[in-house]
Amino acid sequence: MALREVHLHLDGDVPSSYPFDLPAVRALPWRLADGVTVLVGENGSGKSTLIEGLAVAAGFNPEGGSGQVRFATTPSHSALGENLRLVWSGRLEPGWFLRAESFYNVASFRDASPGRRPLRSYHEVSHGESFLDVAREWFRGPRLFVLDEPEAALSFTGQLAFWRL
Repeated sequence: MALREVHLHLDGDVPSSYPFDLPAVRALPWRLADGVTVLVGENGSGKSTLIEGLAVAAGFNPEGGSGQVRFATTPSHSALGENLRLVWSGRLEPGWFLRAESFYNVASFRDASPGRRPLRSYHEVSHGESFLDVAREWFRGPRLFVLDEPEAALSFTGQLAFWRL
């Protein structure tokens, strides 16, 4: 049960404008192996835009959170997610989309939402500690976890702990 392929799905030619002109988008289609896939590249190559588009195509909120999180502060995501086709093998439980720049909003949403609550408020601890709390509480089983720059929130030892989780 995994995400196997990511394809650009457009009616007609690929536009030569943002976000379709980004190197990471031009590298599609992808065929993914089991396990963890890590994107690396220079600033401006489109990694975050592609990760956001992948998350939107998979049904996540563009600003992050679990599959059930729905809120918007400033709609700023590109049209890429609506133009990606994902090929799956099997079925996955909902996972998480985490992005460093909007995690504050995800934390606020989780703290204010009824239902399953975090063990402690994500605002009562540092940004890095709250990222680790999410991983400890929610990163279990065969799920899709889409992470954009998780290292931005974490110290070096926090990054090692995150990878172990």
